[in-house]
Amino acid sequence: MYEVQMTDPEDPVDFEALQGELVRALKPPTKADIERIWRHEVWTAHKGLCAGCGGGDHVVVVMLIPAEAGGKFVPENGSTICRVCQVAAKALEKAAESGTGEAKRRPINIWVGKALYERITLSLESGTGFTSMGSLTRFMMSLVVADPTRFADLGLYQDPGTDVKINLWVERAVYDDFKVVLAGMDMTVTSAIKGLLLMYVSDAEPAFRRN
Repeated sequence: MYEVQMTDPEDPVDFEALQGELVRALKPPTKADIERIWRHEVWTAHKGLCAGCGGGDHVVVVMLIPAEAGGKFVPENGSTICRVCQVAAKALEKAAESGTGEAKRRPINIWVGKALYERITLSLESGTGFTSMGSLTRFMMSLVVADPTRFADLGLYQDPGTDVKINLWVERAVYDDFKVVLAGMDMTVTSAIKGLLLMYVSDAEPAFRRN
């Protein structure tokens, strides 16, 4: 003998609503639904940050293999890229097509605090060290790539400022090696470069003055 559990008469089941939910559940997802879910998964996987530089400004989700070339809406075929990295990538493509040496360079744009920018500028103008922001950055990055263990404390040098934009370039090979090192330090390219600039004006530049 079976016992039947009756529905509470004061809280009847809305069969029409249940039927609607069932229809929606059984209805195959549209292409727009699939793409929306895919974008959300890729965005979440990268925490809304650019996969190239770790920046969070003007970031979009892109397909690695375009749909026109057979690319599928799966997380593995997606990435995130900021406006700066996207423009840089296009510039490198054009440079490669024209056969120029620019393809070996990687443009970088970072924002630093006003105080840090003024300290670096003063150092450059004093003639005690480097002559440009780019040469200073490239030198510091090359030191990290050559001996990462000597810069294990890089994460302690923090500059949260975003007052001044700095435009520079580095050799693509150095940039790629630099990213590999940073992966083990759990740092983004942007934060690491800002840390290196702060390290220079805080530690190295005063040493130049003493000598």
